[in-house]
Amino acid sequence: MNLKKTKFIMICCVFITLLFFSNDFGIINIEKTAIVTALAIDIEKEDYVVSAQIAVPEATDTNSENQKALITGKDKTIAGAIRNIGNLSGWYPKLAFCNLMIFGKEVANENIMKVLDYFATTLRIQDSAVVVLAEDKAREILETASPLDNISSFALQKILLKETGFDRDVSTTDVRAFCAGYYSKNSSSVMPIIKLLTETSKGQEKGNSSSSSNSSNTGQNGGSSGGNGATSSNKGDTLYDATTTALFLGGKKVGELNTTQTNAFNFIMTDSKESTIKINGVGRDKINYLLNIKRSNPKRVLTIENGRLNLEFSLDLFCKIVDKTSMESNQNVEVLPLPLLVKEMAEESIKNSIIDLIEIEKSTGCDFLKIKDTLYQNFYDFYPTFKDNYLELLDYTVKVNVSGQK
Repeated sequence: MNLKKTKFIMICCVFITLLFFSNDFGIINIEKTAIVTALAIDIEKEDYVVSAQIAVPEATDTNSENQKALITGKDKTIAGAIRNIGNLSGWYPKLAFCNLMIFGKEVANENIMKVLDYFATTLRIQDSAVVVLAEDKAREILETASPLDNISSFALQKILLKETGFDRDVSTTDVRAFCAGYYSKNSSSVMPIIKLLTETSKGQEKGNSSSSSNSSNTGQNGGSSGGNGATSSNKGDTLYDATTTALFLGGKKVGELNTTQTNAFNFIMTDSKESTIKINGVGRDKINYLLNIKRSNPKRVLTIENGRLNLEFSLDLFCKIVDKTSMESNQNVEVLPLPLLVKEMAEESIKNSIIDLIEIEKSTGCDFLKIKDTLYQNFYDFYPTFKDNYLELLDYTVKVNVSGQK
């Protein structure tokens, strides 16, 4: 009996091996596979326009740079537009390595989940792919190039996926987190907004308009399906700002958080260790300070009392002085004690920003602070009573404590 079982297993192994070397299990030839690094999704009239940025490795002994290609497909559905990319190029669009999706502003004016649902349910793209919102057209971002990286999606990912040591000034969101927010009790999500900045010859930066596409990119019409291709080998002069955050309620954009409010949002929702705080114009000498957060302890406590909700935000920060502008030497600035006036100004600034967040939530209805989810999880019996008007019955207090070495 065991001998028959062993023979059967050996025959199966030989059969599978033959399939692998003869047909490769039907896997598409690597020479005909396009490795998509990013997708840009726009809406034109009633059609979806999907642009795929494809990494084209052409490194040689004399050239270590990778080229990029930008191919666009158009259709009534997202899947159809992606399929047209393959039909127009002759390359099968491989989405398993796509780590970035950019949505045009027209998509945000509708229910963005009509688009994102396809990517959330298909196994072709990973759930950890970062999603961002373009200030105008999504394709224009992929057409640009950074001075540090010819492929814009790679440059953007460096900004969006910062490691410890950088400021927490971006509210990065991936497919899984955005969809989880949409299908939660509050139906609310956030997404970074990408703004283009152009580096001038004088080393200054200014806001870039919709015409800031890399002039070295060239396009070719791809027929009635609306496809076209673009390649570029020269690094551009475009930089990217992702410190503004878009607020979504029910899949539609309802508001924004500016840079200061985005920082405050990250302070109370995440661990902001190694982030910095700017305090300008301190005292009669108008000294400017830069503080580095060494420890961060955010807390949110929701209670119910006398038929109203009470929300208490508390934030404890331990900071050290990184730099300051003064007439004296800054050689030992990191061992200086935190001045009382700097401490008070930092606490007041952060407290006001957190209060702004709560008021924005009340005015937009977007529960990006996850108050409704907390109510459902901690006070299930009271949830039916408060779920429809919890923001109207919400009282709040904000406590911020900034400390430093004595």
